[in-house]
Amino acid sequence: MFGEFFQPHRVKSAGLLDIQDFDISKGGMAALLTKSGFLYTWGDNKNGQLGHGDTDPRGTPEIIETLKSKKITQIALGHKFTIVLGMTLPMKLFSNPNRKSPTRSSSTLGNK
Repeated sequence: MFGEFFQPHRVKSAGLLDIQDFDISKGGMAALLTKSGFLYTWGDNKNGQLGHGDTDPRGTPEIIETLKSKKITQIALGHKFTIVLGMTLPMKLFSNPNRKSPTRSSSTLGNK
């Protein structure tokens, strides 16, 4: 998985994707946005910050299935969260849904 490597390394499975943007967090996760608007995430996922609906870590880029019908245009990663902006998705924040803080809860703002 992402955190198992202490040296930078090539993620071979990402080589086939038409990459528009990517981001890496200090929290041990990464996100990759394709030119088609699909979002792939991998790495640490203790707080559900990868957006896959669970807390299982991912060792390689995995598409976020719930966002496949959306056109994502921007991504940003924090220590334990992912922010996604797009044409059909004003804002999506992936984090721990059990926390009470509004900036750390899993929510969709704007149109669904």
